[in-house]
Amino acid sequence: MPYIKQDARKKYDEVLQLLPDIETKGDLEYVIFVTMLYYMRNKEHRYSQLHDCVYAVKHSAEEFKRKYLDKREDKARKENGGITIPVIEKVIPEKYEYQILCNKAQCLKCNSIIESTYRHDFKSCKCGNLFVDGGLDYMRRGCRGGESSYKDLSKFKKRKIKKEKK
Repeated sequence: MPYIKQDARKKYDEVLQLLPDIETKGDLEYVIFVTMLYYMRNKEHRYSQLHDCVYAVKHSAEEFKRKYLDKREDKARKENGGITIPVIEKVIPEKYEYQILCNKAQCLKCNSIIESTYRHDFKSCKCGNLFVDGGLDYMRRGCRGGESSYKDLSKFKKRKIKKEKK
């Protein structure tokens, strides 16, 4: 989550304190949607601006989920145990996950090599054909010329997913 500095928050905190209680999911969705419209009101409605607006909301939701909902899930799993079905586990092969070691790509139009090193680190090549995003947390690519106009230079480490102890 791209946090902003404490002094930059003050102007928003003062206004947000004036909001009445948001009582329903519908109310919350309305406030978020109108806030998005306010963000876009003096901006060109280009793809990159619209994308930034949508993904700011998405990333905020992911941060909220990580900070509050995931902790509740972890607590419930510890208290109640994970869900396992022994018969099926014997049939399902071992699973693997991949740890991103380097999130990098080369644009084959301008030969730029771009690397995203941290979450939400959106980088574009010189000609604007390619972008990479996500750092070591996730990999996201966008390429105007299709997959044949860039070369992925990312590196991964494969590791076995540990089974939960019963």
